[in-house]
Amino acid sequence: MKITHLYSATELIESNGVKILIDPWLVDGEYYGSWCCYPPMDNFDFSILDDVDYIYISHIHPDHLSPLTLNKLNKDIPVLIRNYKGGKFVKLNLERLGFKVTELNDGVRTHLKNDVYINIYGAGYCNPEVCSKIFGCGIGGFDVKMNYGISEIDTMCVIDNGKYNILNVNDTPYNISKFALDKVLVEYKKIDILLHGYSGASAYPHCFENYSTDEIINVYGKKQKEYYIQFGLDYIEHIKPKYNIPFAGTYILGGRLAKTIEPIRIFTEIEDAAKFYEENKKCESKTLLMNTNTTFDLVSEKLSKEYIPVDISHRKKYIKEKISHLKYDFDDDDLPSLEELKNLCENAFNGFENKRKELNYESNTSVYIYLIDDIVFKMTANGNGFKFLHKDNLIEEPFVSFKVDSKLLSRLLKGPKFAHWNNAEIGCHIIFDRNPDSYERGIHFCMNYF
Repeated sequence: MKITHLYSATELIESNGVKILIDPWLVDGEYYGSWCCYPPMDNFDFSILDDVDYIYISHIHPDHLSPLTLNKLNKDIPVLIRNYKGGKFVKLNLERLGFKVTELNDGVRTHLKNDVYINIYGAGYCNPEVCSKIFGCGIGGFDVKMNYGISEIDTMCVIDNGKYNILNVNDTPYNISKFALDKVLVEYKKIDILLHGYSGASAYPHCFENYSTDEIINVYGKKQKEYYIQFGLDYIEHIKPKYNIPFAGTYILGGRLAKTIEPIRIFTEIEDAAKFYEENKKCESKTLLMNTNTTFDLVSEKLSKEYIPVDISHRKKYIKEKISHLKYDFDDDDLPSLEELKNLCENAFNGFENKRKELNYESNTSVYIYLIDDIVFKMTANGNGFKFLHKDNLIEEPFVSFKVDSKLLSRLLKGPKFAHWNNAEIGCHIIFDRNPDSYERGIHFCMNYF
């Protein structure tokens, strides 16, 4: 059994003549153009994936379900996903790209061929009081106040050949995955390789203008880095794999954000994560770092080539010279007028309000959406409707504000077929402000319907 690292969360697992490609993202420009690859993947040879037998897609986010990458792959390759109970977003998106999709039920070890099996698990149970805002919390059928139920966005899987077991937990924070992990350990007595996250991929705290640069880097950013690297360690301690591979969330911001957000973006260097795990006395697992197209053979327990650390100075130069000038998907859109944005806001409010009522959610925090000409769309989360105000006429009150390029805003207001708030946030296209400085999940959840 072999595992070849391609990029970020993209892995190729081979056993008994069967090849399984995991979450292929190998092309710049996801998240409306802002997410780019480093090291550069411009010269990646897609022909090496022509003989892949199966593709496993863990969840909907475009660094895992990447339309730009999947369009370069053979559409005859069957795609394996979880049988989501709360919606068919993943299935429908893949079918639009031309793939045939097989949905697998939670916790069912499924034979593929040649004694190779896959077992997909729903990620776990979400409790934001424990894990704070989690990457991917945007879709699900749960009460935003109290009863959080099973997460509907992410999945983990085990791929095995009867002798070796590889567990891939993707982006899922440890605190919502404990129940699923216990199920894994009942089914599989040992895990040979654990693929796990080590860093975050969100807008927090670097897209919050209520923080100074010093606070972003040295206060809130430091806590955020500690949180993510710790849940990697928690996974290792819980699973006790022979080997662990930190992966996923490896990206740089291109376009205008390369100059504004990328220099202060909070993330952990993968070499620092590996050092943290190796030096921790509780970690009895061997940490592996792998460059693109490096293979680890579980039988010989050898890497095809030694890991070469990231050249940080080269990365900075590459960002400045190569990707800071890239255009975003929406840059060539027509510039919307103020009246167009007002009409879109009025119509979009119904989606927000209907979801708020459905969830029986209420808050005294107002939501500000900045339009153009210093006009703000103010909507309430307590049934008091909305109004348009000049920014100078905003009163002192609890609020959370959203500032986004007007062209992308137009897409967002037209609905998820055009753009989705969660993806815009992860892509760092939204600048936030809030007072008081506290996260209200109900508001952000309902914003996905605005």
